[in-house]
Amino acid sequence: MKSMLYSFTIIVFFCLQSYAQVSLLEPRVSTAIQDSLIKIGTGFHDDGKYDDAIKTYRDVLKENPSNVVALYELSYSLFAKKDYDGAIQYSKEGAKYKSKYLSLFYLNIGNAFDNQGKTAEAIDTYRQGMQIDPKYHLFPYNLGLTFYRKNSLDSARFQFQKALELNPSHSSSNLALSITYRDMGKNIPRLFALSRFLILEPTSQRSKDALSQLQDVLSKFVSVDKSNSQNINVSVTPDSDAVDGDLTVLEMSLAMTQATRHTDDGKGKTDLQWTVHAFQSFFQIMLELNEKESFNGFCWKYYAPYYIEMQRHGLTEAFVYFVSRCSETEEVNNWLKSNVEKVKEFIAWNKSYRW
Repeated sequence: MKSMLYSFTIIVFFCLQSYAQVSLLEPRVSTAIQDSLIKIGTGFHDDGKYDDAIKTYRDVLKENPSNVVALYELSYSLFAKKDYDGAIQYSKEGAKYKSKYLSLFYLNIGNAFDNQGKTAEAIDTYRQGMQIDPKYHLFPYNLGLTFYRKNSLDSARFQFQKALELNPSHSSSNLALSITYRDMGKNIPRLFALSRFLILEPTSQRSKDALSQLQDVLSKFVSVDKSNSQNINVSVTPDSDAVDGDLTVLEMSLAMTQATRHTDDGKGKTDLQWTVHAFQSFFQIMLELNEKESFNGFCWKYYAPYYIEMQRHGLTEAFVYFVSRCSETEEVNNWLKSNVEKVKEFIAWNKSYRW
């Protein structure tokens, strides 16, 4: 079965209430021949031959109208063909039955309604979907996307954070959260989210833009007077709210570290070496602050412990070069080749970290 989880634009609706009062039915077991036909249909879908896929799934449903896999794949192919009414129809049919695809039916319906511009219905569906499957991270993720498109940034932020608490390895939630933070003017949270995204997706099609955004955040705090290079301007915006916590001191510390890049003391390092220095100083300050007192807010409770442990284990340099892989520069490639064991150590630590 194809997975819908890679799609960044997945959205949905479903009149769940009409089904909530009805006991789910037991579907008939799929036969070997039906399984073979479904496999053929998924092949058609993957080749972009949606009409052939749709016909194949319908042939299966003529023999077994309760085949939930065929119902799901049919609804998915109809969605891909932008036949949103059809996608909703067959997802509703599939949602009548007990199956492991129940959440995906709801998600597919919601996606279809959202693509039809029926935002209120999509929001209602995601919320009810969360009640049905509260641990499924794609419900808050997609709800966050819907809120973001409505420019409801606070609501979008909350949902993306919820998705990450359910699935810390969901790279798209980190990326979406970073974009939301950007629009909210929150630099340190944006840096946290972008860094985590690049750890999860260091070489995907989205990585180069994310790396560029990360570099943009690092350069935000300092500017040099073009007429007099001795004049270095440091600019920070106090960042404190009840959701993410008070991050002003972190922004100031990062700004001051970046300012030294433009002084005599800052000469002799490459841009990447300075990025390593900036992150090491930044994470070390965060570590020391955290040892002295307890901070509230999502960024302090969720992201900060991860980066603090990275610094404690001496892996910050490996982190910087690892997330810079998509740049494919000679400096990055040479460091990675010369520090294979350190990279392996970083990968193993990241994999074993308990969120």
